[in-house]
Amino acid sequence: MPNSLIIVVIMVLAPIIIVYADEPSFTDEQYIYVGQKSNAMSTGEKLLILQSRKIVQDFKRRLGKTLKYSLKSAGPASAIKTCSEIAPKLATEFSEKFQIKIYRVSLKNRNLIQGKPDQWETIRLKDFDEHKTLLEKDAFLETSEITNESDRFYFRYMQALSVKPLCLTCHGEKNYIPVEVKQILRRIYPNDTATEYRIGDIRGAVSIKKLMH
Repeated sequence: MPNSLIIVVIMVLAPIIIVYADEPSFTDEQYIYVGQKSNAMSTGEKLLILQSRKIVQDFKRRLGKTLKYSLKSAGPASAIKTCSEIAPKLATEFSEKFQIKIYRVSLKNRNLIQGKPDQWETIRLKDFDEHKTLLEKDAFLETSEITNESDRFYFRYMQALSVKPLCLTCHGEKNYIPVEVKQILRRIYPNDTATEYRIGDIRGAVSIKKLMH
């Protein structure tokens, strides 16, 4: 990685790390890196991974809190609305705040426009799926890479989303999903393929893409 890029990365990330200094964090041991990790990873790359972990942690916490509230207060129908409307707005908010692109992707899409992975993400999602047995409670599968796309460098980061009991109401096996939920899903997502999951499966991932100026 060029030294000039490392300097830029450190300068960009410094205020973000300060913002998160008082946030609860997870230990490195809780993150399981999937893929080939460079032994000579630069300080800039390590800082980018640290930043991405914090952003994804906050993103998932806020989305999960909203989803649980929707399920408890108004039932599955409200939760579907949360995923279809609130989640993209939250992703836009985070993207603008941190000058990144953050979104959720999956090999089995519900929203074919917003959730379709690119080539890099597709490969990593398959890697996550092959390593899902490594997941334990409070552990996370992650991967990252600095890519060169059309003579521009991007930092790419992904963290797997595993299926929890809460997910099964809308993403579980078809005989498990309530009839009213099936009707809503057919109306909103006529080409839905995001079902037939079981606890512990990889539902998808939160993906971050950052242009390195």
